[in-house]
Amino acid sequence: MKPFFSYMLAGLVGGLASVAITQWNKNDDVNLALQQQARLVSQSAPVRAAVTGPDFVNAAKVATAAVVHIYAEESEEQAIANSRKKRNPYVLDFDDFFGSDFFNRNYYRRQNGSGSGVVYTKDGYIITNNHVVGFADKITVTTSDGKKYQAKKIGTDPLTDLAVIKIEANNLQNVTMANSDALKIGEWVLAVGNP
Repeated sequence: MKPFFSYMLAGLVGGLASVAITQWNKNDDVNLALQQQARLVSQSAPVRAAVTGPDFVNAAKVATAAVVHIYAEESEEQAIANSRKKRNPYVLDFDDFFGSDFFNRNYYRRQNGSGSGVVYTKDGYIITNNHVVGFADKITVTTSDGKKYQAKKIGTDPLTDLAVIKIEANNLQNVTMANSDALKIGEWVLAVGNP
């Protein structure tokens, strides 16, 4: 019981000391001057920081004209072929007995999706991601001026997630590739997409 009273007395003395210090600082002239100065600063107009960094206006103008929207989908035949590739050959399933269109019900879900691409050459070669077009056999490309084209796959690489597609068009706005070995950590980057 004795330690309880000593802890209680210590808490009471500490509380009284903090109240006394707070009251003593409340009337301090330095504290009042700081409060008045803080009010003056908070009531003044906000100060805007100077703009730093590169100007992206020209880069954005060129890049957005070369970026395309890609809509990719697979046909029913492609969906069936892709699902058969994923099947376990040692397990019999419904299709083995009744076919893939039993009672006019399609058991294969067709994939579709969209993403961005960038025009690499003026004659219609476009670089995109493999996950955007890798599964598809019907690819529609919409350029920045709203024109739509049917594209064909030239090549895909799932390991690097890159793909190249081609549309039949000429004089397209394309990007100029630079040397990535010349880049340094901390440099500014502009990312443009058209999902």
